[in-house]
Amino acid sequence: MCACCRRSSSPRTCCAKASTRSAARSRSSPSGAPACLRKRAAVNDLVFYNGRVLTQAAPAVATAAAVRAGRIAAVGESADLLRASNGRATRIDLGGRTLIPGFNDAHAHVWKIGHLLTSMLDLRRTSSLDALVDDVRRFADRAPEDAWVLGRGYNEAALRERRAPTRSDLDRASPRRPVVLTRTCGHIYAVNSAALARAGIGAGTEAPPGGAIERDDRGEPTGLLRETAMGLVNRVLPPPGAGDYERMIAAALGHQLTLGITSSSDCGVAPPLVAVYRSLDANGALPARVNVMPLRKVDGEAAPVPLPERFVSDMLRVDTVKFLADGGLSGATAALSVDYKHAPGKGLLRFSREELEGLCRESHDAGWRIATHAIGDVAIDQVLSIYERLDPARGLTHRIEHFGLPTRQHLARAAALGVTAAPQAIFIRSLGRNFRSYLPDALLPRAYPIRAMLDAGVRVALSSDAPVVEDDNPLAGMMAAVTRRDSEGALIAPEQAITAGEALHAYTAAGAAATGDDDNRGAIAAGMWADLAVLSGDPLAVEPDALPELSVDMTIVGVAIANINNVPPVAVYGRTSLVLSAIAFATFFVPEAIAVLVLARRYPGEGGIYLWTRREFGDVHGFLSGWCYWTNNLFYVPVLLVYMAGIFAFAGGEARAATLVNEKLFVAAVAFGWLAIIAAANVRGLAIGKWIQNVGGLSAFLSVGLVLAAAVVARASGAAAPAPAATPITWEMTTSFAVMCVPARHRRGADARAGRSPRRDSGRHAGGDRRRERGRHRLDRRAARDRDGPRHGRRRVGMVRRLVAHSVRRGTHERAAGAARPRAPALGIAARRVDHVRRAGGSVHRVVAHRVERRRGVSGAAQGGGRDSADPVRVPVPRAREDHAHRRRRARSRRRRAVHDPRRPLRRVSADGRRRERAALRDEDDRRRRRTDGARLGSVQTRAAPRARGRRMTRGGPWQTTDD
Repeated sequence: MCACCRRSSSPRTCCAKASTRSAARSRSSPSGAPACLRKRAAVNDLVFYNGRVLTQAAPAVATAAAVRAGRIAAVGESADLLRASNGRATRIDLGGRTLIPGFNDAHAHVWKIGHLLTSMLDLRRTSSLDALVDDVRRFADRAPEDAWVLGRGYNEAALRERRAPTRSDLDRASPRRPVVLTRTCGHIYAVNSAALARAGIGAGTEAPPGGAIERDDRGEPTGLLRETAMGLVNRVLPPPGAGDYERMIAAALGHQLTLGITSSSDCGVAPPLVAVYRSLDANGALPARVNVMPLRKVDGEAAPVPLPERFVSDMLRVDTVKFLADGGLSGATAALSVDYKHAPGKGLLRFSREELEGLCRESHDAGWRIATHAIGDVAIDQVLSIYERLDPARGLTHRIEHFGLPTRQHLARAAALGVTAAPQAIFIRSLGRNFRSYLPDALLPRAYPIRAMLDAGVRVALSSDAPVVEDDNPLAGMMAAVTRRDSEGALIAPEQAITAGEALHAYTAAGAAATGDDDNRGAIAAGMWADLAVLSGDPLAVEPDALPELSVDMTIVGVAIANINNVPPVAVYGRTSLVLSAIAFATFFVPEAIAVLVLARRYPGEGGIYLWTRREFGDVHGFLSGWCYWTNNLFYVPVLLVYMAGIFAFAGGEARAATLVNEKLFVAAVAFGWLAIIAAANVRGLAIGKWIQNVGGLSAFLSVGLVLAAAVVARASGAAAPAPAATPITWEMTTSFAVMCVPARHRRGADARAGRSPRRDSGRHAGGDRRRERGRHRLDRRAARDRDGPRHGRRRVGMVRRLVAHSVRRGTHERAAGAARPRAPALGIAARRVDHVRRAGGSVHRVVAHRVERRRGVSGAAQGGGRDSADPVRVPVPRAREDHAHRRRRARSRRRRAVHDPRRPLRRVSADGRRRERAALRDEDDRRRRRTDGARLGSVQTRAAPRARGRRMTRGGPWQTTDD
């Protein structure tokens, strides 16, 4: 009896009693859920809709998918799944994007990827031996004194000298500290003399079976160790600790998540690393699913490693062992039936047939899957012969890693055995130069024949073998499988190309089947794990060369959204992101803040960067700065307004948001409404419009605070994942660094655009007293007036006229205590100086206002006595032709101001300094007076007493009346 629907049902179909996995896997209904579950409309965790869903199952294409309890609940059309969710699931609008099963990298070296991301020197972009030596020297200088210098990634085919580094080259980089450089293939070491000495390798050292020590003409080691000979160094090389391994794994899996890889295989790990994986899984610290392949034979160990305990969980599988039958093709150590083209030699077999067969049989009988590295045709034949001798009754599916140069007979035998091949199509692109240089012409058309594998019936799971190649993006691997072009554009076996659909299947469903998880992942179907990736476009519809240009916008593992756009890489880099944030603060925020402070002081007023550029460089550059800013807004503002509409839609609840975001009328109303608000605020002036940006800045700080608070709560509750380790700063971090620089410069950028004075932000001036700053501004205005000439002066005169008129009117009204308010006089004054203006936008100097009022008798008129307010008077301003005594009085006044004026910035100087300053001020006033001497004076008709009609003031004398 089903407890939730009171119907008789089996435990497999009962929604209450069945386990999550059993209920999710139920095939009792088309939707993949039991009938009682469908009847009660069970709540889904996520609904992805309005996209293109490539299911890798039936139906092949859909528009929506629903997720419940970490598994796919249903796949179908958007309208049906949205209706079934009843608004209680989190809805994610794909917006036309493509939803695919998460990529599976069937063959990679996870901890080695993390080693390069954390503490190992990356040499994959080195182009010459001199550059390699310099890189090693710099890396060694930063390393601790007792540390070995470890690097990886050199490829002699990509070096200008076309040879591998030797001990003499590495001795130049670090003569005393041991240096070990791993070739990009991982099958060759290049070491210096110090490392050879530590390992005890000399002229009389024999190479172990399956290895080679390169020697010079005198029999001395050159520093190149191939295959099992690398174990001679591994025996003395300090291994990483458990904490080091954890940081490497976290960095590598975080990197893979950004590429949409939700599961991968770590091929070939030693027993200590297996224990670390088990610990991480027990603590819930694995962000992605990993298939760990322990090694049975570790280089440097005399005896085989015992089989570990088999273990399978949702996030970790340890049920496949790894063997290496030969070496690498790009390093010419893969076992061939003929000599390589560039040098004599057929490569190396690492095992005898008897030893390898014994280890494989032991593992097979214990129930372990087997994955054997075999690239050359000789190694492939050896491995297939061993697999054919194993008991097929065990029902185990074994693998051949790489499967680089199989013959037709090999393909037929592999298909008959049900062997899964894990080739790397990305090798064609990344290592094609090596293949064309090293492989005989007869073997090149057989290099990684993926088309022939599929036609023969062999299951193919594509992979990257990272960090052998730098670009481990599955989309790049798909492109290489479809185009078969190397990095130089040369075609390699173009007849072996496959379609984009076949490549996608090989990176998803086939990869899951290769690890035994084909009933859990690899497809978007009811009951499967919700391991998903959201791509910006359809990989089956774009041109093959454009596949790597598609972006992974979201990665989902179960119900955990592990990657959204480009923000999570900042968190994935761990503590390194703090270093990048500090760099962004120092290189963007601080310089821009200083620039805004200085320019706002020098050029006060509204206008911001336009004003500053125009004043410093002229009208043309000012126009260009303003034009660039506003054309940027033409694209930025519309996007921002539509984004605001989406925010408002979700503010009303997710149930309504799903319909509102697609309503054109709603989006238009919100967008144009905000545009009207912004426009109205800015029409009123920047003093009001700037607050829109200020509020936005405060909201950004509030959002950051909420995120930090959520992180603290998650940390306290134990829900937070462990912080990734600090990683070396790489070129790939530049995208995240740009994201950090945007908020770092946003605050001062807003001030610069609005032309805000930094005094409003910093309280008191950094330079000291505000009065001294006003004095500096006044001198700047005088210098500008001297530079701009009479036209600038006429503009100032007009301003003075308005300010004087306003001051006189205000003074008259204030003095009319209780009297009827007189009509405001229209007073215009022609002035030749602006020294009376104490501050921009302020009142007239009190002395000038007092003289004007006294001369027209305002005080008496306001009190009702003296002259009549209707009498016209002529109020002149004294001309430049002053008498000698008046000039002396003005000179003494200027000298007093020069000594006692507290606004002067250099008041605490010696007597000689004050004397020189006074002389400079006198010279400046004299030049200004000579320039404005003879300026026309205006007069104003105002209302005065009739009996005062005709009076005028004579130069230098008292007030007298005359007839006009």
